[in-house]
Amino acid sequence: MWARMPDNDDSDDFDEDDDMMGFYEIAEGDQVRVDRDGAAACFDFMNLTDFEFDNVDNADYPDYADAKLVYAEYNGVPCDDEQLDWIEDNFPTEVYEELTFQLYAD
Repeated sequence: MWARMPDNDDSDDFDEDDDMMGFYEIAEGDQVRVDRDGAAACFDFMNLTDFEFDNVDNADYPDYADAKLVYAEYNGVPCDDEQLDWIEDNFPTEVYEELTFQLYAD
């Protein structure tokens, strides 16, 4: 699952002012795909692991509206709070599926 990386200044370049600069900074090698100019192009949800959630209330089934993603690793590197918020905003279905998988895997 690929998503276009945000570019706040609407240029083709990915720079320090862009929302996902943190993912670019932690990226080494193929962690974040780059375009032919070396600008970060995409984020791969499949590279996220070790999800942890907070405020999970089973009485809130089936939507778990208060559940919050509080930890995940992108290619083995812990995400910060801003990155976790971006993930929840841009991949709500995938985050929900991961939450419900963890709750009902047993």
